[in-house]
Amino acid sequence: MLGRCLGRGHYWHVDVLRGVLDTPHWIHTSAVTLNQPRVRIKLNPDDFPKLERENDNPYHELTLEEKRARVRTEDYDLGKLKLVNKFYAIRKGKHSFRGVVFTAKEYGSLVLGIKNFKGERVDHGLDRAIDYCMSERFKNQKRYPAPQFDAFRYGVNGARGIVVKPNCFQHVLARAVSPHTEIESFPTATQALVYCVQAGTPYTDWEALDSSLVFMSYMHLQTPILWSKYLIMYANSELPTGPLCHPDPPTDSSTVQRPKKKQPAVLEIPFVGHVPEGSDSSSGIFPLADQVEE
Repeated sequence: MLGRCLGRGHYWHVDVLRGVLDTPHWIHTSAVTLNQPRVRIKLNPDDFPKLERENDNPYHELTLEEKRARVRTEDYDLGKLKLVNKFYAIRKGKHSFRGVVFTAKEYGSLVLGIKNFKGERVDHGLDRAIDYCMSERFKNQKRYPAPQFDAFRYGVNGARGIVVKPNCFQHVLARAVSPHTEIESFPTATQALVYCVQAGTPYTDWEALDSSLVFMSYMHLQTPILWSKYLIMYANSELPTGPLCHPDPPTDSSTVQRPKKKQPAVLEIPFVGHVPEGSDSSSGIFPLADQVEE
């Protein structure tokens, strides 16, 4: 009867709609509708890799006074050092910082408050962090050139530092140049920082980003602190000081010298700041002072 009134076509639509509305509720059942307890998965922390730094170096166990009074002369074995498997890679951070750090605190200090910063946490090894850090460096060089980190050391009164702006670097170098001055340009700020920290030593960990990170982790150095210390923002800014000359000065010191390529042999930490009484200022090697985290 309904089919005669509505027509066969319309009646078919009504019949289909009725079938949809009368669909059995078992299609939509779940653990909640069946009054069954939900399955809860318990996570065991021991099943996950530890993210703490593993280091056989007893240096971090020393007190602050012992660290200040101690000069490191023993060599360190890279094979004993295990870097964490969590890194924070930064392409664009505070004052154009580019590099890799180890902790969320360091990462926040270098990116928070920076407009359009670029960085992320990398949980899959150092190689991936380096790839992320450097992946955009050679893209759009004409329109958006990547920053170059120019660093120098062994300047007047042991001046050393890092400059990002090329024009500013020329003015700063004119103030700081001395017969023993060395200059280098780096693709990352991390390498430039290690270059300044290792002034007065024969070490060349700054030649590569991975070896620079090994040194930073081994010595427990804080990247934001070093970045604020060695970055020179303006041409008339105060210049950080350090060792007066390289431990093996070049024979021809009439012009600005590039550092010689050497294999790491002995690690000595240069003193940064005032010269304590009784220290030999000619060598440029002093007890560790403000490179230790308070």
